[in-house]
Amino acid sequence: MADVKTITLAGVSYDIPALPLKVVRKVVPLAARVSRLGFDPMGITESDIDALIQIAHSGIEFGRPSFKIQELENAVIPLEELQAAVQVVLEQAGMKAAPEGKPQAV
Repeated sequence: MADVKTITLAGVSYDIPALPLKVVRKVVPLAARVSRLGFDPMGITESDIDALIQIAHSGIEFGRPSFKIQELENAVIPLEELQAAVQVVLEQAGMKAAPEGKPQAV
């Protein structure tokens, strides 16, 4: 696993450290839900966006326990930016991108 990485959402930077199992157990099932997207916004559903938000929130919240999911839900964040942030969170959870761009376990 890597050292601390930084993501930026809506112009705000967040440090994402290597994530412990208590966070991994939340994000891996969500990653499985969105892995079929291949990080392509075509055909994305509301449920998919919810999963992306939850993954990003889980990564941010570990370093900032008072961070509320509503802060992401109310922000103007392009989907590509959210997806890039989610990829970093998944990497910090011990997952890496498969050749197709889908997350997989290390």
